[in-house]
Amino acid sequence: MSDDIRFPMPVAASPAEVLRLASESLVEGRDVCIATVVARSGSAPSVHGQKLVLRSDGTAAGTVGGGGVERAVIVRMQEMLSAAHDTPELLEYNLAKDLGMSCGGAVKVLVEPMVSSTPVLVAGAGHVGLAVARLISTLGFRVTLVDERAGTLDSRRLEGVVGLRALCGKPDSVEHGVPLRGAVVVATHEHALDEAAVIWAVRQGYAYVGGVGSKSKAARIRTALGALGLPEDRIARVRMPIGVTIGARTPAEIAVSIAGELIAWRAGHPLA
Repeated sequence: MSDDIRFPMPVAASPAEVLRLASESLVEGRDVCIATVVARSGSAPSVHGQKLVLRSDGTAAGTVGGGGVERAVIVRMQEMLSAAHDTPELLEYNLAKDLGMSCGGAVKVLVEPMVSSTPVLVAGAGHVGLAVARLISTLGFRVTLVDERAGTLDSRRLEGVVGLRALCGKPDSVEHGVPLRGAVVVATHEHALDEAAVIWAVRQGYAYVGGVGSKSKAARIRTALGALGLPEDRIARVRMPIGVTIGARTPAEIAVSIAGELIAWRAGHPLA
């Protein structure tokens, strides 16, 4: 595959439209990078205030001047999105010296990566799953709740859950809908469904996989994962039983326990 095929061609968009598209993308759970021309001198194609957005799905809109400048900026934006950087960078180019362009000017472009809310797929909309979804939706997580039982997703049960996406089906029905950098919390109503959901999530390569259950249940699921020949490092990352130890008993208390572990994972704190 050639570089030109991998390189996105931005669609036309004004600076205001770029900001709108970036905002919409973040709400939808897609990370973005915004590039803004902040300075220029001499002969350069860029104009102060021009903006370009690159989204994690590979699409782009707007411009920072086109040509070699735009290509160099987009390449760096791609690198930042791939590495999940969240620190802005000021890119400076001497057009002739750095980019081999015939123009004799210089350009400064501010690139700002923006990471959307941490995505969490909650498999199972029973008492525990719903309590987890309800709580973590208020803590900066973007929640997708999935259950094969349509009745569990009745709008009256889900009322008040912030920004929830609810789907009727199996966890694999949301494939590609929840980024792999996110977490999967398994709390279905049957052991077989729990096992299938954990195996699916580990195979997909989600950054965090946790499940509700006893230590003996966890051991059986880990044995099943090993029998499938899945990498040991992935199996070792499965958090089951999930949650910090606080003596939780009720669904609401269990949700607090699970939320605490998700917060620790998101913050990069070691999990016991």
